Amino acid sequence: GAVRAVMGGYDYYHSKFNRATQAMRQPGSSFKPFIYSAAMTKGLTPTSVVNDAPISVPGTNWSPKNYGGGYVGPTTIAEALAKSRNLVSIRLLRTTGIPYTIDYAMRFGYQRKHLPPNLTLALGTGLTTPLQMATAYSSFANGGFKVNSHFIKRIEDSIGNVIYDASADIKYACGDNKKFCSIDPITGKAIADTKSKEEPQKKTDADKTEDTAETDGEKSPENKIAAKPEGIQVAAATRIMDSRTNQNIVSMMQGVTQFGTAARAGRILKRKDLAGKTGTTNDQKDSWFCGFTPDYVTVAWAGFDDMAELGEGETSTKIAVPMWVDLMQKVLKDIPQKPWVKSGKKLQSVKIDMDTGEIATDDSDNIAEEELADIQKAGQTTQRFEFTNSQVATQAAQQQQFNTVPQQTTVNTTPPPQQPAAPPPESVEIPEQIF
Repeated sequence: GAVRAVMGGYDYYHSKFNRATQAMRQPGSSFKPFIYSAAMTKGLTPTSVVNDAPISVPGTNWSPKNYGGGYVGPTTIAEALAKSRNLVSIRLLRTTGIPYTIDYAMRFGYQRKHLPPNLTLALGTGLTTPLQMATAYSSFANGGFKVNSHFIKRIEDSIGNVIYDASADIKYACGDNKKFCSIDPITGKAIADTKSKEEPQKKTDADKTEDTAETDGEKSPENKIAAKPEGIQVAAATRIMDSRTNQNIVSMMQGVTQFGTAARAGRILKRKDLAGKTGTTNDQKDSWFCGFTPDYVTVAWAGFDDMAELGEGETSTKIAVPMWVDLMQKVLKDIPQKPWVKSGKKLQSVKIDMDTGEIATDDSDNIAEEELADIQKAGQTTQRFEFTNSQVATQAAQQQQFNTVPQQTTVNTTPPPQQPAAPPPESVEIPEQIF
C-alpha cells in the first residue's frame, strides 16, 4: 500500500488540483475485473462461456453494444475480459446480482454512493479516483488482501519513539519467508509476527547465515517490520478474495497485456509478469490503464477537467497504455521478471472444449489448453450462461428473458453476425440517461 510516486497534473503552479487523489472520474472498462471476479466467487472459471450477443432495454434509450459494433457469440470470460466485450460484462453482472456485486466492490474500498445500482455498473459508470483504483488493484497483485494506501511509512520523535507506523495497517508479505506471517486457516487473515524487539526469536544454525542483516535490523526501520513497535497494535490484513479467484483473475488480466487491449505493454516491455485492464469512457472523455506486476501497481489516467473529449478514436490503447509503458520501462529496468506468489492451489493445465466451456472429451473439436486454479469434475468445470452450444446460441439470444433490474428486459432479436470482424480498440457505451 505504500505510494512510491504520484503525479496529479502536468504543472503544479498552473493548477494545484491533484487529479490523482481528488478527481472523481468514471473508470470505464478498467472496473470490469471487479465484475468478473465477483462472478468467479459464484463458481465461474476463466473458461466459463457467456454469450456475446445484443441486449436491449425496453422503455429506456440505453442499448449497450461493443465498441465498434459486432458480436462474437459464445466466448470464454477470459477472452471477453482480454478484448473488453461489454455485453459479456453486463450478462455477468445481471447473473451475479447487482446488490452482491456492489457489496463485493466495497471490499476493495469503493463507496456505495459512487456505484450505480443498475446494469451500467458493468461498464464502469461509477466514480472513483486514480489513487482509489491503484489501491483496489493492489488486492489483485498481493494475493487477495485489503491494504490501505499510505504516503508516510513511519514517524519517530527526536529520541526514537514510534509515533506512527504504517505497518499497523498494511499486509505482511506472506511469500516464501514465513518468519513474517502466515495465513490463519479459519479466518483467512494474515497473521503478523508481533513479537517485540525486546523478545528476539531464537535462531537455529541454519538461520545464522542471515544473522548479519537481522542483527543490524534492530537499528534499521526497514527491518523492523517483523517487530511490533511499542504502543502500536499490528493489524493483520483481511483477505477479501479467495486464492482461487485471485489466481484466476490475475491470469485473465495477464491476457489483457499479452493478446488483449493492452498487448502493446507486453510487447514493448517484453515481460509476462504484467497484468491489468484498460478503460475508455463514452466519447473518449477518460482514458485509463491500471496495470501491475508482483511488486508494483501503477495507474495511468488522462482526461480534461471540463470533461471535454480527448478526440475521436483516442482510446486507452492509444493514450493511457503508452503513458504506463513509458513509466514502467524505467521502473522495471533492473527488476527481473518473477512469478506471481501462489497463495492457494497451483494453476493446473487442462484441455477445454471451447464450444461448451467444459473439460474436453474425445468428441470435442474446438479445444484450447487453459491454466486454472481449480479443476472440478467434468460437466461441472464451468457455468454456461444463456446458451446451450454454439449451434443454438443465436436462438437463445433471441428468446432469453431477463428478470433483473430493470423489469421486462429482453434481448434484441437481431442475431449476431456469422463472421464478426476483428475486435477494434475498446470503449464503453454509457447512456445519456441512466435508468
